[in-house]
Amino acid sequence: TEVNKAARDQRAGVLAALRARPHSAGLPVIFLTAKAQQSEIDALLSLGAIDVIPKPFDPMTLTDQVKALWARVTGAG
Repeated sequence: TEVNKAARDQRAGVLAALRARPHSAGLPVIFLTAKAQQSEIDALLSLGAIDVIPKPFDPMTLTDQVKALWARVTGAG
């Protein structure tokens, strides 16, 4: 649980650091995570992640999800 909290804080810190820098503030961020509770997913989404994808995932499904998210973010597709 302490490790989970540290990992959660670290992911939130990475996202906050990206958002704080002008050159990366608009970068779409997708988290892939082995263990994520709904509260953590909600927190990362509220901080600006465009999606949080839990493991395990099928590589083809992941590819489709990333393509769909990219299309949504860029308005392409």
